[in-house]
Amino acid sequence: MYCLSQEQIDFIAFDIRQRGIQLDGLHENLLDHICIIIEEKLENSAEFEIVYSTVIKSFYRNELKEIEEETLFLLQYNRHWVLSRGLFFTILFSIFIATMLNKKLKEKENEYQEMFSNPYRAAERGFIDEVIEPSQTRQKLIRAFGMLENKVAKLPRKKHGNIPL
Repeated sequence: MYCLSQEQIDFIAFDIRQRGIQLDGLHENLLDHICIIIEEKLENSAEFEIVYSTVIKSFYRNELKEIEEETLFLLQYNRHWVLSRGLFFTILFSIFIATMLNKKLKEKENEYQEMFSNPYRAAERGFIDEVIEPSQTRQKLIRAFGMLENKVAKLPRKKHGNIPL
């Protein structure tokens, strides 16, 4: 197994500080994790700088400082809530009611789709002239365009001419 030199470890520690990690415990943990991963990848005789840049990028999306911000957030809001029996049952009842309303809403959506979301209902109300099967589409289009083939549009005659300007 490849072992990092003290110079390489110092470089990694300095770079982690430069990237915004100030918490000592988090800094040590990140240093340890990064060194272990680098040592595993360097067994394949790759260059330290290339391996380090790929490993460090795998720890964050935009900046390494994000890890510290998330850690501080989790430490700040890591409190357990103790609910009274009444509050617990109120929340439980609310979830039950919301679930029942959601089921009822889904039933109404399905009922609406069955009742109004089909072409036969639209034809029944006069919104469309005819419902045709997909296999009849070509024949119906040929017949409809055939009726328009010899159509001549007759425009009304002009009532006024252009006045001289």
